[in-house]
Amino acid sequence: MSGFLLNRVKKGEGFVRTPLEGGLYEAVLLGIVGLEIQKTEFEGKVSLKPRIRFLFEIPSEVREDKEGNARPIIQKYDVNVTANEKGKLLPVVSALLKKKITEEELQEMVNTSNALDGLLGKGCILGIDQYTTSHGVNNSVKSIHPLKSADVGASLCREPFSFSVANPDLDVFANKLSKWTRRDIMSATNAEHFPQELHKKYLELQQTELAQGKDDNPLV
Repeated sequence: MSGFLLNRVKKGEGFVRTPLEGGLYEAVLLGIVGLEIQKTEFEGKVSLKPRIRFLFEIPSEVREDKEGNARPIIQKYDVNVTANEKGKLLPVVSALLKKKITEEELQEMVNTSNALDGLLGKGCILGIDQYTTSHGVNNSVKSIHPLKSADVGASLCREPFSFSVANPDLDVFANKLSKWTRRDIMSATNAEHFPQELHKKYLELQQTELAQGKDDNPLV
């Protein structure tokens, strides 16, 4: 079990989504996941860009998981890895550091192995929005803001983590990532170049999920 908990509540034997109301929520950075090279389509144009998934705990929104444990829900936020000031990564890093950083400073962080891991456990304010699909109402991050300089921020409920294909931690991959995040990693356009042990672990996990006939990992 991953221990992840999406915004769900119990209903009988299963779980139903209970999306957050749109608004501002204090959040703490729980995880950083490298999604590798992902295909992006916008206005008919296709581009291939490296992407990162940030996973935030929202301390004020607690739900009971399948084991009966009360835990904060998790909100994901995907950004392309670019130091351009018009990109989404710079506002995330600036908000978590509670200071405006330059493109040059961000580029140095991006080029330095594990430099972004220093953001884990830091707090910010997420602007949460709702959107509707054929599967129902979901949440997305529409903005990110720093905490006030005097605010310490909340603490994490779970242990923080990061995951990188370049040096894959198979325990994190199997036990802290949802099946959906694993799928997104393994569907990267450069997946054929991933380490063989990662492909092997992914196949083992898929076979286990198929044998169980159920999904124990929520969508995060």
